[in-house]
Amino acid sequence: MKCTQFWCICGFILAVAAEAQVVEGLQEEQGKFFIRGQVVDGATGAPVARARVSVDNGGPRSVLTSESGSFELSGLGEREYQLTVSRPGYVDGTRQAPNDGTRVLVGPSREGLVIRINRYAAVEVVVRDEHGEAVPGIPAVLYAESVEQGVRRLRQVRRLETNDLGRARLYGLRPGKYMLGTALGGYFTPFLGSYTSPSFPREGYAASMPVDPGEAEAGNWVAVGYGDEVERVLTLRAEAVYDVHGRLSGIPLRPVPRLRLMRGGVDVGGSIGLNQNSGVFAIRDLPVGEYTVEAVKEGSMAVLGRANFVVSGETRGVQVRATPTAVLKGVGAGVEERGFMMQVISLDAGGWVQMATLGPNPPGGDRNEIAPGRYAVSVNRQASRPRGVEQQDTPYVASIRVSGQDVLAKGLTVGEGGGEIIVEVETRPGAARLQVKADEMEAAWGVVAYRETADGPVFYEQSCAAGRECVMPQMPPGGYRVLGWRRDEPVAYRDPAVLDRVASRAVSVVLAERQTAEVEVKILEREEQ
Repeated sequence: MKCTQFWCICGFILAVAAEAQVVEGLQEEQGKFFIRGQVVDGATGAPVARARVSVDNGGPRSVLTSESGSFELSGLGEREYQLTVSRPGYVDGTRQAPNDGTRVLVGPSREGLVIRINRYAAVEVVVRDEHGEAVPGIPAVLYAESVEQGVRRLRQVRRLETNDLGRARLYGLRPGKYMLGTALGGYFTPFLGSYTSPSFPREGYAASMPVDPGEAEAGNWVAVGYGDEVERVLTLRAEAVYDVHGRLSGIPLRPVPRLRLMRGGVDVGGSIGLNQNSGVFAIRDLPVGEYTVEAVKEGSMAVLGRANFVVSGETRGVQVRATPTAVLKGVGAGVEERGFMMQVISLDAGGWVQMATLGPNPPGGDRNEIAPGRYAVSVNRQASRPRGVEQQDTPYVASIRVSGQDVLAKGLTVGEGGGEIIVEVETRPGAARLQVKADEMEAAWGVVAYRETADGPVFYEQSCAAGRECVMPQMPPGGYRVLGWRRDEPVAYRDPAVLDRVASRAVSVVLAERQTAEVEVKILEREEQ
């Protein structure tokens, strides 16, 4: 069948018009809405130009703010969007909180959104020798205190070598409290004022070793908030260094233990050479002072052995002798049916150790080894639950006992004899659920909920990811006080005096059986802990 020129042209026009109507209909359905707003500085309220505002519109999409901080995202469909803002020098922000995506419901269009972003802090470090001269090429470091496997450490946060003027600007810092230092000789070296040779230019200088951070001089620490610019001076001094030699005594060398060097209760890092066949070890370039060396079983709570020694010259014959360890073994219907996890917290070390997995055949096996010492125990969660069992029907913990004693309230003391510690776990059905928000969630944080008993407070804890709410899904019904804390700082609220001091910051909540309660807490600052 043939068409005339007239009818062919008409047919083509009609087809194009129909297609245009379909496209226009899709655009009306998918792209007729917009989001307009402004990005401002969280401290000053001033507009922030050239900030990137991004939205998840079926794929990455972003615009830059104008000189007045304003932005517009157009062509959006009717649904909920994730909106984030970023700019060099600023913490990624949203309308609600730093590092936390904001959900914006579009349809109708949205106007007047104000997104506040905060500047990172910076510390300018000036390094001088004892004659007041600038020292170039020295790694200036900021450390944050943390607890890893029950041991307090000074974790390196920022590091930069000084320039020709002896200056280093350490930037990109979140609010918090940091210790100043150097990173020489392989050790953590807070600001006690020294550096090392021969790898650095001054002969006879050593890497200072840290004291207990809790007892450090005020000048060692620097506190910063959003947008702060702080200057600190480090003065270096000469100090003799010596080598230390020793041997592991009665400690298995397979699997190979890890050696850690302690001073003032803090793991000061450093490299310790260990002969895996003979157990002989060497520690190089230690300044004068008192130290402890510990042999640690990787992945467990066990300190296999330790030795205390004093460095006042070349030191030999340090014997790291074996320390008996105990093994936690769980019993009880809830443990035997499903397995159970609890937090075992070292009171001697000032922070939690790790999870203990209880059950007939706990995963990890000897991970439940535990060294002599004093511990607090708190509930973490069940290791698993049977398929098909709803969350609200998951049993919660009623009590955890050793030799009839409530260890949730009174804690756990492990003696020197080692052996097996039988942990009795009682669970009951009808768990409640606690959902917690915090005022500052830009860094990893945690929640502790505690309730008073005749034997003292019982603690329930949960670690929380940065930028996310925290959920504690298996809580016994009842009344609680709830606190937020920073995961990179020691858990100090177990001290009754500290708990009394921070009680006014705690939020009260009553949990009903099989119900969810929501609370918002303020993160405790280090000074409050």
